[in-house]
Amino acid sequence: MKKSTSLYQKISTGLIFILLVSITYAAEAQRRVKPRWYFGPSVGVNANYYRGFTRLLNGTNVAPAPFREGDGMKPYASVMAEFIPHKNWGLMLNVAYDNRSGTFQDVVAPCNCVASLSTDLTYVA
Repeated sequence: MKKSTSLYQKISTGLIFILLVSITYAAEAQRRVKPRWYFGPSVGVNANYYRGFTRLLNGTNVAPAPFREGDGMKPYASVMAEFIPHKNWGLMLNVAYDNRSGTFQDVVAPCNCVASLSTDLTYVA
């Protein structure tokens, strides 16, 4: 037995097809002029967590007691400029201020005095 489709199904299928074709046509018909320059800032916060033990501070200085578990929250900001002269290639320049400073927990040194350690790591990238 052959299954027949109703007139309602044929009309609704035809309307959906026409709607999809018109949406696709309208999307392709618009031509937008893309700008050649883009600019943008970014701002954020660096959450820094230092784990492990730190005793050797540099090549010659050794802390009297090992420091551990440091942290810090410092700002991050950048400005970006992008130039696109061709659809396949372009140039970007990003200048950033990046601060990754932190403070370690205080420890008691062998001299029975409190020792503290902090770092100030600031970059321009």
